[in-house]
This record gives sequence, structure tokens and C-alpha cells, in this order.
Amino acid sequence: MCSALSFSAKVIKATDIDVKGNVVYEAGQNAPYTGFIETYNEKMFLVARTEFKNGIQDGSSKKYIFLMVNYIVKLVLKMENK
Repeated sequence: MCSALSFSAKVIKATDIDVKGNVVYEAGQNAPYTGFIETYNEKMFLVARTEFKNGIQDGSSKKYIFLMVNYIVKLVLKMENK
């Protein structure tokens, strides 16, 4: 018996893909990609996670927004000094 909880979708970084036409492939592979592709910014924070099936975007796509750590620290210190 196979449970949905036991399924683990493949996840790769956006830097590890090849795009041929409108179809996405994992770099070096011949079969269209199925799984999640994650995009990171220059500080290695996750900024997007998109689901693909047979090389085409399918299902969920989430974008993440991160606050700067320095801003948060300054805000906390300001609140503590009140």
C-alpha cells in the first residue's frame, strides 16, 4: 500500500535546469522534469518554489518575501529602548 504521505517529490535548484523550447529539463537529463524547482537569491534565501510535471509548470507556485535581518534587529533594539 502506498500513502500520499510517503511520496517525496524531487526538488532541484533553478540553476540546475535546462529549458528547451517551452519544456524544462533537469540539467543533463533527457526526460522532461517532474517535481519542484526552487529559486534562491544571492544571499541563498528561497524566493520561489514552483511545481512542474513533464517539463511544464503544473500545480502550485509560491513566492517568498524576506525582511532584511538588520532591519529586524534594529526594530527590536528600538522597541527594547522605549
